Amino acid sequence: MKHLFLFISMFIIAFPIYLFGNQQGKPEIRNIKIENQGDSVLFVYFDLVGYKKNERFDIVLDAKFQAGKKVEVLNLSGDLVGVFGGNSKQLKWAISKDIYDFNGFLSLKLKFNSTLGNTFQSETKLVKIFVNNAIEEAENIDPENDLLAEIEWIKPDSRNLAVTQKLFSIQACILPKNEISEVNLYLNNQFVPNTRGFKPIDGNCKMAVKNEFELNDGLNEIRLEVIDKEGVKTESFILVSYTKKE
Repeated sequence: MKHLFLFISMFIIAFPIYLFGNQQGKPEIRNIKIENQGDSVLFVYFDLVGYKKNERFDIVLDAKFQAGKKVEVLNLSGDLVGVFGGNSKQLKWAISKDIYDFNGFLSLKLKFNSTLGNTFQSETKLVKIFVNNAIEEAENIDPENDLLAEIEWIKPDSRNLAVTQKLFSIQACILPKNEISEVNLYLNNQFVPNTRGFKPIDGNCKMAVKNEFELNDGLNEIRLEVIDKEGVKTESFILVSYTKKE
């Protein structure tokens, strides 16, 4: 009886240690850092934590232009296939071999699939790149699609700026090729209601959009979306970094 009591006592003590000692969190990515090297190479650094022993990961770099079109990432090397978890992982993307004559912004996201069935992804990172020393900043607009509308930003006059005022105003001229069905404005992918309507300006612009809204702290992506009656969608954007004035 004494031995039985001792066994039960040891079991009660050991069982929680076994139970909780074998519980592990789900794998996740941390400390993402992205660096440009010249105008042709992009490095992505990250840590992979919360992994289990002998778990391996296949990694995909998902890249999109701000207009939404996906970039086919072909010239990518580094920690990609059968990667063990740990710190200081690295990817190297030879951008200039996959994208030509582009000076603008890409949305980047890392996607992971593990040998134990864990699937997860990182938050989206917005990165400015320069390829082949392109001079003008532009969206990913298909030059063969002559149905796309033209969007000209009047206010602000810069596509990438930093401000200290939370209240922000925009004005853009829309030159459509077909009758317009929708004009939508988004702030960090959140719809912004139209408060000022659409009207001609200066005699040269048949349709202008004006709006005023409050910025979020940090980086703000302001995206204007134009959809015509045929369903053809044109998008244009600006980036505004807001820091509260001391």
